[in-house]
Amino acid sequence: MDLFSVSDRALNKVKFDKAYTRLNPRQREAVESIEGPVMVIAGPGTGKTQILSVRIGNILRKTDTDPRSILCLTYTDSGAMNMRQRLLEFIGSDAYSVGIFTFHSFCNKIIKDHPDEFRIRDGQEKVSDLEYAELLEEIFDELSPEDILYHSQQFNQNNIYRLKQFHELRKKENWDPNDIIALLDEEEKNAPDDPQFQYQINRKPFKIGDLNVNKLNKARASWERTRSFCRLSLRIDEKMAERSLYDYYDMIRWVLDKFKMDDAFLASYQEQFLYILVDEYQDTNGSQNDLLYSLLSFDQQPNIFVVGDDDQAIFRFQGAKMDNMLEFKDKFHPKLIVLEDNYRSTQAVLDAAKLLITPNRKRLINQIPHLSKNLKSRGEGLAGGPRVNLTSYSSPDIEMVEVVDRIERLIEAGTTPSEIAVLFRKNIGAEKYASYMQSREIPCSVSKELNVLKTSLIKHIQLVLKFILEERRNPLQNDDLLYEMMHFPYFNINQYSISKLAWHHQSFRISLQGSENKSPSDLQSMLVTDSTLKESLSTESISEFVSFVQIMQELVKSSFDLTLQMLIEKIFHSCHILSHTIKSEDKYLRLDIMQSYFEMVKNESAKNPDLDLVAFLQMVELMVQHNITLPLQLVIGNRTGVQLFTVHKSKGLEYEQVFIPDVVTSSWDKGPDKKFKLPSAWSSQQSASVKESTEDEKSEVREENRRLFYVGMTRAKKELYISYHQDHESKSKSQMSELLVDLDASDHLNRSIVDQTTEFKLGQLVISKLSEDLKKIDLSDEVKYNSFLENFRLSPTSFNSYIRCPVSFYYEKVLKIPAARTAVLGYGNAVHYALEIYGKKYFKEGVLDEDQLHSFFVIGMEKYRSHFSPKEWDHYLDEGKRTLFPFVAYYIEEWSQQEERFFEKPISAAYYQGVPVSGKLDRIDILGDKCQVVDYKTGNSSKVKEKTSPIKNNLPHGGEYWRQMIFYGLLLDQFKEFSGKYLSSAFYFVNKNKEDEFVKAEIMLTSSEKEIVGAMVVDVYEKIKNKVFNPGCGKPECRWCQYIELGDAKIIDENDSELDETFDED
Repeated sequence: MDLFSVSDRALNKVKFDKAYTRLNPRQREAVESIEGPVMVIAGPGTGKTQILSVRIGNILRKTDTDPRSILCLTYTDSGAMNMRQRLLEFIGSDAYSVGIFTFHSFCNKIIKDHPDEFRIRDGQEKVSDLEYAELLEEIFDELSPEDILYHSQQFNQNNIYRLKQFHELRKKENWDPNDIIALLDEEEKNAPDDPQFQYQINRKPFKIGDLNVNKLNKARASWERTRSFCRLSLRIDEKMAERSLYDYYDMIRWVLDKFKMDDAFLASYQEQFLYILVDEYQDTNGSQNDLLYSLLSFDQQPNIFVVGDDDQAIFRFQGAKMDNMLEFKDKFHPKLIVLEDNYRSTQAVLDAAKLLITPNRKRLINQIPHLSKNLKSRGEGLAGGPRVNLTSYSSPDIEMVEVVDRIERLIEAGTTPSEIAVLFRKNIGAEKYASYMQSREIPCSVSKELNVLKTSLIKHIQLVLKFILEERRNPLQNDDLLYEMMHFPYFNINQYSISKLAWHHQSFRISLQGSENKSPSDLQSMLVTDSTLKESLSTESISEFVSFVQIMQELVKSSFDLTLQMLIEKIFHSCHILSHTIKSEDKYLRLDIMQSYFEMVKNESAKNPDLDLVAFLQMVELMVQHNITLPLQLVIGNRTGVQLFTVHKSKGLEYEQVFIPDVVTSSWDKGPDKKFKLPSAWSSQQSASVKESTEDEKSEVREENRRLFYVGMTRAKKELYISYHQDHESKSKSQMSELLVDLDASDHLNRSIVDQTTEFKLGQLVISKLSEDLKKIDLSDEVKYNSFLENFRLSPTSFNSYIRCPVSFYYEKVLKIPAARTAVLGYGNAVHYALEIYGKKYFKEGVLDEDQLHSFFVIGMEKYRSHFSPKEWDHYLDEGKRTLFPFVAYYIEEWSQQEERFFEKPISAAYYQGVPVSGKLDRIDILGDKCQVVDYKTGNSSKVKEKTSPIKNNLPHGGEYWRQMIFYGLLLDQFKEFSGKYLSSAFYFVNKNKEDEFVKAEIMLTSSEKEIVGAMVVDVYEKIKNKVFNPGCGKPECRWCQYIELGDAKIIDENDSELDETFDED
């Protein structure tokens, strides 16, 4: 059964035809121009996203092109997701086969598809922020005093920042530092003959044409700084390679290098992709553009379609270059289509935006003859519209009060709060406005980055870890830490009782001084030995303190045998942090904090399997010292309220009412940072972001500011409010930004001046400023749950998890309670890794090699070493070496019969009858018209008959292995290479059973069974959507059912023989 029925396909055609008929003539021209290079200049609100989707549908409709031969590159992950979702409506299941990626995810897929070509598996890890910061400091520590960048530690911080900027820009632009150095040498050699280094007027004792030595010496110093940056940038590469580290930008560079060195490899991708489309082309940087050009290098007139708008190029700080669009035009001479019909904004908004952007010189209309970009409002009910409002306020406080006043009036008049946006240059402005709006109980939403390491919750956990370490070093000498931890809210100990205990403890210590009693005076000992304690404290209080100390002592004791992850998970439970969190009003925030922290622990443990308590505490301390954050992106306030964020984040969004306050020089007229000087022959071809602070650079910054403001203005559908203020009290007096000069002189805007407001409202503002923090996240369960559903995909793992116990599903999948990686999971992953790598090698070479298989297994164990304690490591390493080769040798002849194999096949972004589904298959074997899904199991095979059983009286949902395989069948039906084949599946158990026999269980996938499980998939997803998580399984071994029953959750036994290992498909 296909994922899309005949009726579904008919509906897809209806939706496509409807979208096609609604295209205007120029949009239709873009969609119909299938062959050759095409460049579409799409202004704001002109429907570029729609034409990309319809164009792909048109290619498939009018040609016999395989969907897999179409590549669409987008700027963001959300853009790729939206594109595929829209394609699903037009072309159905073929949308899964179209290659829709960001540039980075495309390169990542190439690398993952060819691990042997890129050697990513040889222990390379992505560099962490801390590793990178320490590496840069190390490089500067190694500088010789003769280097121009050699300074004291204080000044080194500035140069470290500049080197980081240079290195990242060099990676983005794909520059070769040696080329830059060679051009600098040539430029310096010819500098004395360059008129810019000669006097232009007679100035005693110098004449016109004489060498200006001072100017030349300044330039030489600047050139030498850049040479040093080039050398140090190459040194960063060397140190990263020495430590098997790579960064975010290396993925594109690796693929680019591979394309350059291996013509056959490049040709394979050029032959695969017959049509390439690029969205937001104006935002591509140098390396991304080089990648695109590599794919297009086989033909002077390739089938390439790019969409962009030079007036919306706002990511120069990420290396993006508007010049890419002009270079593309000169290189390919494409058909040029300009979309001028705007379906978003009123004509008044569009005219004001045009007035703003017109002074920019670096626009395509100034470079390409006869090109015009006159946006016309074509949306229903948008003709004309009220004039844009430009208001001057006498102070920032009055501006904030009056802007919020107007927002409140709009809401009272019926405007939906979420249709109002307030845009800022920097997020700090959004936070200030949000705080004030909250004080006036106006619903609003603002994004905020929280540093997890500075939250009280994580500081508490770190303190417990510090106590454990100090107790191991100096037992019974850490009373100060014990007293501090007693105050944690999780223990619920009365503070008055803590004070009485402290007073009694002080008296106890004094009484022992000078006496013959040599009993220890520490707190832990006193609670056990002091018989007079009950005179100061109640029996209940003593019991609480004794219980608290016992918890701490148990943590110290168990820390010697647990992995770092398991220890922290034990702290979550033993210190009642988890139960306290789940019961708290801000549980979602606290759980997100715990999850972010625990992910850091797991990731760092994976990178450094020997990471112990000492090293971890030192690592966190260094992160704090280097100002390295553990960021957590939060949405503060009500998501359905007024939206407050930066103009950069507003790109692609639209709102009925848009406010842009605080348009003053200090916020918007930022000057360029003086960074480094490139050779003239180089910088004339490169992004202006690398030039010195010249007039040209200042002009470029002004033009970029205009482009950013233009983006903000064109988010408005109906009304736009722009404002600025005077600030006579601050040292740097505010004034209107230069961006508004032309707008302020126009007769087409409503201009007004406001110099006062009510004392009461100013008083409200003052009160709101007394609290710098925003209110806690105001998320109802409904809002938070909708956020979970937006990103949730039902996989075989989560599907079985819900059927097994809805309560556990809620805590583990919805709330995502942090849990340590276990030895069972680590061993399973290591076995899967060994079988995948060895299988690929064996079926290519045909040599059965026990030592090689064992070496792959050991590599796999090393990859997942953080899952194991030392004792567990020895146990599972021995088990794998003992069982893995006999298992492979037993089945290798059977497996060799297949014609084709796919290893570790991921399936994502798929839908089954509207349910978002995904999965990862261990292996797929093809033999003629037969297709078999292979799944390896390292768990116990004693219940295999039950788990592979279809539905029967005592198994109303069938066995979980049976459900897993039928689920895989539903996923495979969408792929043409598998659809229609006779599907079967086989579970292979790596370990022998009690009878010393290998166990294999097969399941035949029938159409009727797929319909049954398909109905279960829909039913489970509907229940998840409707928050149906009761009743649970009620089993005594279920930690979450027991939590509901007893009020606390036990840590599951990672060595439970009933546990089944699996890759986490979620």
